[in-house]
Order: sequence, then C-alpha cells, then structure tokens
Amino acid sequence: MNDFERVGYVVIRGALTEQTTKLLQYNFNMIKDVDLFFKGMDSNAIFFGDNQVKNSFYSYSAYCFESLMLVLQPTVEEVIGKELYPCYTYARIMRTGAEMAKHKDRPSCQYSATVCISEDVDSSYPIFMENYQNEVSAVHLAPGDMIVYNGTELNHWREEYKGKEQMQAFIHFVDANGEYKDYKFDKRPMLGLSAATRQQ
Repeated sequence: MNDFERVGYVVIRGALTEQTTKLLQYNFNMIKDVDLFFKGMDSNAIFFGDNQVKNSFYSYSAYCFESLMLVLQPTVEEVIGKELYPCYTYARIMRTGAEMAKHKDRPSCQYSATVCISEDVDSSYPIFMENYQNEVSAVHLAPGDMIVYNGTELNHWREEYKGKEQMQAFIHFVDANGEYKDYKFDKRPMLGLSAATRQQ
C-alpha cells in the first residue's frame, strides 16, 4: 500500500519549476487586473470572493491553469495509480481574512491537487487535511509545491489568512473507469470553457 492509499494524500515538493511558477504568477495577476479593469476597479480593490471563500479573487477554467492540469496529469496519475480524466481548474488569490470551511468536494473533484503559486514571505498559509485515520495535519506548501488528495473523501480546509496575499491553483480529475467518469471536463464540451457550459 502506497502513501496515497494509506492516508489519502501525497505532497510533491517542487512540482513546478521556479520559472513556471513565476509565469503563472504573472498570468494570474494579468487575469485579475484585466477583470478588475473592466469592472472599473483597481488592483487593490476589495475582493468579494465566491460562495466558499470571501476576501478572494477567483477564476474558473483560466487557460493557463487548464493547460497546467494537462501538464501535471501524468504526475497525478502516477501518485494515484489510476488513469484519469481532467475535469476543470479553479484558482484563487487569497487576501487577509480569507478562510475556507472544512468540506469534502463534489464529484468532479474526485482526485484533486492544490498547487501553491505564490506566498506572502512573512506568512505561511497551510491547508489542513484530515486523513483516512481521522488525523489532522497542517500542510505547508511553498511556491511550486503541490498536494494531491482524494477530494471527495477527505475533509480539508484553511483557517483565517493572516498574511497579505497568497495565490493557489486547483486542478481536478476523475477516475476514467470509475463511478464519476461522466464528470469528464466537469461536464463541459471541452476544456477552457466557462462553468456556464456545463451540462446537467
């Protein structure tokens, strides 16, 4: 039994090179700035977040992260030991006061990975994982590090963020031969499309 089968998650240090991590930082900041520009807001505006995390800026299916999902898919498949279908990506820029409640994920997130893209040098921001033995660990990820976990089975969360800004990306997969295989592409016609194109 490997580590993933035993506890439900595996941490991969240096999953992304420093150059790739920097490229994603620039790209995501550009997505944020363009979005805020068209909303008539500046880059220091208050982030309203989504239904899950307040005080955050978020993006579903940004091309850079959908591409990252495909690049990292072989690594995630090796960790899990299964053939996977890519589902979708989500990315957040967290600001002071953001927090994520304890939860398990929906079917499209059967096997997930969280990748640290940037971090406030003065404030590490761990993700808490509750493993198959109900043991809780605070997992610290540096930029370029990734944690792969069973999103539909493990509780995971983040406490209130004390730093200024932290950037993370989530990539989601399903077992290509499993019960959630119909959630391929998050039920969109193809990768890169918005959530509005999901089929019910």
